[in-house]
Amino acid sequence: MKKVIIIGGGISGLATAWLLRAKAQAAGKELEISLLDLELGLVDYLLQRIKANPGQCDLTIRLRDPDESYSLGLVPRKVRVNPSGFALAVRELDSIDLWINGNRVVKEILEKDIPEIE
Repeated sequence: MKKVIIIGGGISGLATAWLLRAKAQAAGKELEISLLDLELGLVDYLLQRIKANPGQCDLTIRLRDPDESYSLGLVPRKVRVNPSGFALAVRELDSIDLWINGNRVVKEILEKDIPEIE
């Protein structure tokens, strides 16, 4: 059985779920669909931190929900950040794993003083 996670429980998310389910049924395949509604406060928080820390490094964010065993990778297009500034700004978020330029940022390292990188 294939699993699909749709971000957003609004009309677009529901329409996408309905369409995927209909196509799976027509093809005789089983499909598990989960709707994930991201908290707008978290999205706003991340956007503010991205805007406040522009730079040259690609950004990937992985959101985790340990209670539901979900993990979701977000790779924003055309988003580049200053790695030290952004990492320091979001270090208190437990539900986010941060990767910059393909390297996982370990939160314990962020507790130390690290130089600003442009």
